[in-house]
Amino acid sequence: MNNLRFFYSPDAPGSASSSSDASVHKTPGLPVKDADFMDVAKAVAKSWVAHPSITLAYFDSGSFSNLVALCAAKLDERLATGANRPLLTQTLAQLDDSIDDAITEVKVYLQKKYKKDNAPAHYAAFGLEKQNHVFQLPRDRNKRLQALKQTKAAIETEGFGNEEYGTDFWNNVYDAYSTAMTKASDTDGQITAHVSGKNSDKEQIKKIMISLRKVLEGNFPDTYEDVYRVWGWQKEHY
Repeated sequence: MNNLRFFYSPDAPGSASSSSDASVHKTPGLPVKDADFMDVAKAVAKSWVAHPSITLAYFDSGSFSNLVALCAAKLDERLATGANRPLLTQTLAQLDDSIDDAITEVKVYLQKKYKKDNAPAHYAAFGLEKQNHVFQLPRDRNKRLQALKQTKAAIETEGFGNEEYGTDFWNNVYDAYSTAMTKASDTDGQITAHVSGKNSDKEQIKKIMISLRKVLEGNFPDTYEDVYRVWGWQKEHY
């Protein structure tokens, strides 16, 4: 192996590529999909440790290995956290269906108590609002959660507490809806944090791997494409 030591720093004076170099490195051979990207990054990290003669002025092989491991861990955490979101979405959808069905019955209670024509005047007290000519609880889930508090209170005020869709039903629905909303919000926040952290690390890894490709080309001008593959880049273009 050629033992020429080639230092590269993207911030060093004179390190700007010429127009011909820019065309050569226009597509740096980095996968787009996270899983594929991490596979290549792990292979390159391992190869760099095994070839200490290849150096960068601004990053070392050990730190790169740690960075890749950290990014991979964040990706795994995001995937694990995201796997819980569909279940929460389904739970909320099922609760919405139960709530809509129950509101239909509550309207019947009001119609029996006040007569059909007079019942709508009492809907607002239950948190209902007119949507496409039909009185329902808000579709927006944050607003719906707040409206459920009105529904619970109005059920008691109107004396419907012992009905099938009375106090126990609405207390249980409110608690379940509130819990699911909190979990969904927490999960979304965690996913956002994981994605932000992972993307920041990924950009740093990209920068380093592009630098390494340039260093390898500088050390092996006649065989660098083969060297790329030995290091873990299995394709020139992804």
